[in-house]
Amino acid sequence: MFVTPAYAQGVGASPDMFISILPFILIFVIMYFLIIRPQRAQLK
Repeated sequence: MFVTPAYAQGVGASPDMFISILPFILIFVIMYFLIIRPQRAQLK
């Protein structure tokens, strides 16, 4: 629902593409700090 207007505004433009990818990058960073880092700390 939120992604469709972002793609409809401009597909080829670089800033719009970055804005549409930004949420996925934020989710990946949050998952890294919540899941991957604690597991590495447990292994040590």
